[in-house]
Amino acid sequence: MVARTGTRVKNLTLDRAQRDKLPYDRLRAAFPALTRNGAAGNSLPGCLNVTLPGVDAADLLLDLPDLALATGSACDSRAARPSPVLRAMGRSAEECHASFRFGLGRGTTAGEVDSAAEMLATAAGVTI
Repeated sequence: MVARTGTRVKNLTLDRAQRDKLPYDRLRAAFPALTRNGAAGNSLPGCLNVTLPGVDAADLLLDLPDLALATGSACDSRAARPSPVLRAMGRSAEECHASFRFGLGRGTTAGEVDSAAEMLATAAGVTI
């Protein structure tokens, strides 16, 4: 979020470290079985790929049109097959189908992350 003066509002937007950590922490609180795909400190800021065992990610995304979520990479979004990258990381086909990617921008706020986690939990039938 940017103030009218063009100055970043420190308390409202997430810095790089928060964009890497906060969404995963919020989701992990709601979904203890959730796993991160990729190393936390060596990933693209604002891009979080997770696996939620037992969930069909594609079906879940249909209930979440307002969130920046995808089941595959941006360059392979039309493919229905399991992600080649996740497969190369050792994920099973079942785990790949239970995985999705969050996109967070520089203007994403902690409140928006909280709302996204709540929306995801509601769509998955979990109470936070």
